[in-house]
Amino acid sequence: MREKLSLALEEMVEKELRDLNMTGARFIVNIEKREAHIDKEGIDKVEFMLSANPGEAEKPLIKVASGGEVSRVMLAIKSVLSRFRKHDCMVFDEIDAGIGGHTANIVGQKLYNISRYIQTICITHLPQIACYSDNHISVSKHIESNKTFSEIKNLTEEERISEIAKMIALGDDYDFSLSMAKELLEGKKA
Repeated sequence: MREKLSLALEEMVEKELRDLNMTGARFIVNIEKREAHIDKEGIDKVEFMLSANPGEAEKPLIKVASGGEVSRVMLAIKSVLSRFRKHDCMVFDEIDAGIGGHTANIVGQKLYNISRYIQTICITHLPQIACYSDNHISVSKHIESNKTFSEIKNLTEEERISEIAKMIALGDDYDFSLSMAKELLEGKKA
C-alpha cells in the first residue's frame, strides 16, 4: 500500500515542484523494509530523496537541498497533502528562505491558491509573497525598560502599502518604493 501511494505522491510533488520553478527536480519516496525491526514508525523506514537538477543523483532531502529548495519542496508536499487531509489552518514560517524574484512570486501565487480553501498563515519578508495576502499583519519588536516586547498590528490598506514599500526599499528613494508597492498590490487584484 505504501509503495503504491508513494508513487502517486512522487508524481504529484514533482508536478508542484515544476510549478515552483524546479523544472528538472525529481522527488523520490524511498521505502526500506525492516522486517526485524518494528517501532512506533512501523516496519518501514521512509525517507524523502531529491535530485534538484537533471543529472544529479537522488540524495536524502535533509542532506542535499539548499534553503530555497527545502522551502519549495515543503510547500509542494503541503500543497499535495492539503488536497487529501482536512486542515483548519496551515502555517508557513519563512517559506521564502533562499528564494527571491520570479520564484518568490510563484510561491506567493501557490500560497494564495492554497489559501482559497484552507486558512493560511505565512510569515514572510518578501513583498512578492506578502502582496498576495487577504490580511496583512505586521510584527515588530521594541525595547522598553530593558525588556523586549513584540507588537502585532493588523494593517489597514494604507499601512499595508507602506509596509510593502519598506520591504521593497532601495536606499533612500521611498517614493519609488511606495510606487512599486502600489503597483505590486494592484497587479495582484487584476
